[in-house]
Amino acid sequence: MSELQHAAEDGDVSAQSILAAFYLNGGELIEKDFTKAEFWLTKAALKGDALSEYSLGLLNLPNSGVKDDLYESYYWFRRAALHGVNQAYLQIANILKSGSGILDDKDKALQSLAQSGNNSPFVKGMMADILLAKGETSKGIELLKESSEYEPQAMFNLALLYAKGDFVEQDYIQAYDLFKKAAQLGDIKSKANVGDMLIRGLGVTQDIDEGISTLIEAAEDGDPGGQYSLGMYYYMGEYVAKDFHLAVYWFKKAYDSGEFHAADPLGSCYYHGVGVSRDYKQAAYYWSEGAKKGLAYSQYGLGLLYYYGHGLFKSFETAAHWLKSAKALGQPIPHDIEMSLGI
Repeated sequence: MSELQHAAEDGDVSAQSILAAFYLNGGELIEKDFTKAEFWLTKAALKGDALSEYSLGLLNLPNSGVKDDLYESYYWFRRAALHGVNQAYLQIANILKSGSGILDDKDKALQSLAQSGNNSPFVKGMMADILLAKGETSKGIELLKESSEYEPQAMFNLALLYAKGDFVEQDYIQAYDLFKKAAQLGDIKSKANVGDMLIRGLGVTQDIDEGISTLIEAAEDGDPGGQYSLGMYYYMGEYVAKDFHLAVYWFKKAYDSGEFHAADPLGSCYYHGVGVSRDYKQAAYYWSEGAKKGLAYSQYGLGLLYYYGHGLFKSFETAAHWLKSAKALGQPIPHDIEMSLGI
């Protein structure tokens, strides 16, 4: 390892990229260290090492768990693509199609996918998503149907369209069949939807026990949507016996997995002390997170905490801000509070 370190320090690009890989993965020889990994990747990338450029793009993606800089990620993926890493074109297209400020350019996203030289069902599915976002419905649906013959994500996306009636006529039977097909290929999001549709009897004969069992499997496999849905069933006592402790358990799992909608009921559970001990500060934490994401009920709850001074310093001005925002999103506000704050 010392020889590799010396070679990297002497400017050997290959040694720099290998040393970065050691720091990225960790192991018996070296402790994982993302800061040092980024340092050596940058050294190699600035000398034109394409794979190091691509790795820096991955490191800077918002969901990488390392950094959160989409512009930096886009920059390195562009360099990697220009230096022959075709997979980088797919990453670029994914950034562009998602819409992020100046990176919101769906035409360039389509161009990047075409330049990738990849004609797989996965890429066709991405192109279909972009075409639908651009309003080119017929082409998008046609491409999505074509890619959904083989690709689980495309199956899931097409199933959602049928379930919601977006761009196509609502058809729960088609939706269920596509979700089931994708679930059999290992897509846990689809498995959660299969469970949900079995519970509700949408597109399939209702089977609550099988549906709950399937939903639990998806939740245990780590699907945030499935975890949230399961939490809501236990919270409401719908199709299962009401159990606030299990509800809180699954809401926390969902929230920690990125399902920010779980902030609404988590804040409520801590505020009212159901399933957990009453804790206004914890309620404030979850509701403030939900409020920042635009959830009306979280904004309402946060406004009440400021209004009454529960877990937070009392501030009618801040309460008015959040309650007014919640009201604009359709959340009812008690009349006496509206009158006292003039909102």
